[in-house]
Amino acid sequence: MALAARFGSPAVVTAGTTLGMLAADALAVFAGSYLATRLPMVWIRRAAAALFFVFGLATILQLLVSR
Repeated sequence: MALAARFGSPAVVTAGTTLGMLAADALAVFAGSYLATRLPMVWIRRAAAALFFVFGLATILQLLVSR
């Protein structure tokens, strides 16, 4: 809504954001399918947990530094 209001073309902004999300989601689905055939699921779960932990820690540190 904010982008459409800023650029004055809701149809083009909606189409662009929708196509961008479809491209990002397609990439994630295909990469996930490929990795699932190449790696054991336990490694994928551990990597996802580690990334989740790192992003959470980075957010906490950012909040502490900005105070």
